[in-house]
Amino acid sequence: MRELAFVASLFEPLFVGLIFHGLCIKFGWLRALAVPIDRRVLFRNRPLFGANKTYRGVLAVALGSAAGYSFQSLAPKLQPPVLRALPLFALVSISFTLGAAAMLSELLNSFLKRQLEIAPGAAAGGVGRLFFYVFDQVDFPAGGLADCMAVGRSHTASSLVVTPVRVRGASGDQRLWRPSRHARIGPVNSR
Repeated sequence: MRELAFVASLFEPLFVGLIFHGLCIKFGWLRALAVPIDRRVLFRNRPLFGANKTYRGVLAVALGSAAGYSFQSLAPKLQPPVLRALPLFALVSISFTLGAAAMLSELLNSFLKRQLEIAPGAAAGGVGRLFFYVFDQVDFPAGGLADCMAVGRSHTASSLVVTPVRVRGASGDQRLWRPSRHARIGPVNSR
């Protein structure tokens, strides 16, 4: 249960970014940035990402995520321990980048769907349905986690790595996942 609370506290502020993006769409905020990222360029006579992937989406989720993590810091017990030690500017910078990376990580999914002529918001048929369902669920958080790992030299990102742990229980071996506080990403200093 503790691990689930850690993961939830890590990703909750990203949803603030998604909510802010929804408000931007509904009320027309940041309208000047509602320009498709692919600039309507075609690949094989199909859009690269489609009209729904805009600069406004990336910026809105990044700003909303930065706000979400900043608000979370007002209640330190709700904040992942690894983020508590960060100064506000570092927290805002990392969370802004985290939100932008999470949105940009959806571009591969959109590209594949457009190339397979699957309309924005539509489900794929056949075997592709399961593939894209899973892909739709993991692309956003995976992009955010990849951003954390890319910043890997800091103690923040290296503490966010999730490592598998085997536990022997009454029903046999079970694989659980827990955050690793001792994981190292990137080159290890040999001091």
